[in-house]
Amino acid sequence: MGNLSVYNRTAGGGKSAAVLCCICHAAPRPYARDFRGNAIGRCPECGLRFVSPRPPMEAFLRHTYDEDYYGLGNGSRRSQPQDCGGHLARLQHWARPPGRLLDIGSGDGTLLRAAKAAGWLVEGVEMRQQLADRFLADIGCPIHVGGFEEFKPSHQFDAVTLIHVLEHVPDPMAFLRKCRAALKEGGVAYLAAPNTASLNDRIKTGLSRGALKRSRWKHLAADHHLWFFTPATMRRLCRQAGFEVLALATTHPSRKAWPGWLLRGMARLSLGPWLAVALRK
Repeated sequence: MGNLSVYNRTAGGGKSAAVLCCICHAAPRPYARDFRGNAIGRCPECGLRFVSPRPPMEAFLRHTYDEDYYGLGNGSRRSQPQDCGGHLARLQHWARPPGRLLDIGSGDGTLLRAAKAAGWLVEGVEMRQQLADRFLADIGCPIHVGGFEEFKPSHQFDAVTLIHVLEHVPDPMAFLRKCRAALKEGGVAYLAAPNTASLNDRIKTGLSRGALKRSRWKHLAADHHLWFFTPATMRRLCRQAGFEVLALATTHPSRKAWPGWLLRGMARLSLGPWLAVALRK
């Protein structure tokens, strides 16, 4: 994966620009600078944290999401559990097949395959042609290659999923509003994103603030995550985008590795590492 801080300090440094809060349109106040030099700001109105300044998105995407990021090059990238079965089950609490489902950021196709097996008529949107060719070609469904921002659907959907997508996009508010437009009336969107108010993040934030962590603020992954959501900021974002928030909970990707009592306690206190959000148009 490319190092965004190197880009900012060299080729892109002169082109990087300040970013406004996607919820309040307020200028951020300085919050932190991570171990690689990436600057993180915090909205003085809603508290949302995000990378600012940042380079133009075309350069950012080209520099950051290289072949190694996806495990397609000579380098290696540790695969992250995505709990697609859990995501699909939570979606289907609110919307069930048959119906049309659009998966944005389809990646290796795990959720698309599970949804198709469950009876959904599925379509995917994937930014990179290499991923579509390697992982999605054999699913037997339409795959739209390119950014969702440029996607022009010919019909609306009963459900839209975006699993660990929203923290990467240039404007989450505009992105969610386009998701809403892609849904039929009463349709359901389901998203997952990192919870930066999780127990793990709170501990690592304390260590970073106290200079007790060698790689300070590494847990925010500011080389490729642009926005750092909490339950409060995510709820506010989704409501302002025009959605009804059906459910907003936190979950853990590796539930079998942790005692049930601890996972239940973290969920009750919204301290799990992932946000899981169901929304209705």
